[in-house]
Amino acid sequence: MKMQIGICGGEYEMKIYDISQEVFGCQVYPGDPTPKKRVISSMEKGDLYNLTAFSMCAHNGTHIDAPFHFIKDGKTVDSVSLNTFIGMAYVAEYNGIVSADDATEILEKAKKQNSEAAKRILIKGDAEVSAEAAKVFAESNILLLGNESQTALNSNYEPGDNVTYVINIVNSGTAALTGLTLKDDLGAYTLDANTHVPLTYVEDTIQYFINGVSQASPVVTIAGGLSVTGLSVPAGGNTTLLYETKVNDYANPTALSTITNTANLSGDSLYNDLSASATITAAATTNLSISKSVCPDSVVENGQLTYTFVIQNTGSLAAQASDNVVISDTFDPILNPITVTFDNVTWTVGTNYSYDTTTGVFNTIAGQITVPAATYTQNPATGIWTLTPGVSVLKVTGTV
Repeated sequence: MKMQIGICGGEYEMKIYDISQEVFGCQVYPGDPTPKKRVISSMEKGDLYNLTAFSMCAHNGTHIDAPFHFIKDGKTVDSVSLNTFIGMAYVAEYNGIVSADDATEILEKAKKQNSEAAKRILIKGDAEVSAEAAKVFAESNILLLGNESQTALNSNYEPGDNVTYVINIVNSGTAALTGLTLKDDLGAYTLDANTHVPLTYVEDTIQYFINGVSQASPVVTIAGGLSVTGLSVPAGGNTTLLYETKVNDYANPTALSTITNTANLSGDSLYNDLSASATITAAATTNLSISKSVCPDSVVENGQLTYTFVIQNTGSLAAQASDNVVISDTFDPILNPITVTFDNVTWTVGTNYSYDTTTGVFNTIAGQITVPAATYTQNPATGIWTLTPGVSVLKVTGTV
């Protein structure tokens, strides 16, 4: 379709591209109702007019997710100005998981090309917008973000995390596919001729959808990976599998390490086996915890008492001065005077901490607490990773 616009006494042709998905043929998000249409009257059958009724979910096909979709008190779509959706846009081509750095790069390129178009970002391709990237886009105050792909995933993992996988199988042919088997290697890798699997399937989490309609759970077996048998894909339709895995002790927790798992689809009705892979990255994070102990257990007036605070970091990033970590406590009984050490270095009141001798309120000053990152080692014989937390110790000794 073309639209003509008069400009500067002449004519300018602007080609309009329809990028919306066909409603009745597009992939249905698992659990959403499938679009349906029904012919009410037909001139071909002798009726006076043609009339069709249809039903669908507002989340189907090409659609708008208003803030209310995920925010309890967010704007509903009818309260969002149409001006948000009309105007120039920047189209970024991307395949894979969009990280925070990718989002920043997309925004920078958009602004360089056209500041007005940069207010609306459209991502073309098989892209998954990570939670971190979504935050970057949100904080940039753009008007909208459009994504050709449906699924938003967290691309990072930490030890013990649950990771959800979504497998979409699309059949564009005219014959149904039956008796299919899906095998997921769960990220298996080899170390010194031994195979280790860093992801563990979480029992009874599999969900099976055909054209968006939930089905009875398929047969699942675990033997060096995940195997799902008895799958079907209707002609011109799609099948979706969702299942959870847990990051186990064979996964490398070192920052920016990766787990790549590959799913393979096979069956007599397929001309060739099909495969797809997904990669997640170990999160670079600081993960602090604190414990407090007192010594001795009992003390008399004018006796000495020591509070020991042990700060542990199980994350792969050190807690630095710029993180502004603060420890606060109220000492009861009140200690006066006190001496304070941090990792065996004596601290100075006013520079490193503050203390109110009338209330017992103690606070470290922002930027004084630092904690080293955890260290990780892998046993070459078993393949198991062991975490040793980074530790810092704050001691406060005073007279009761």
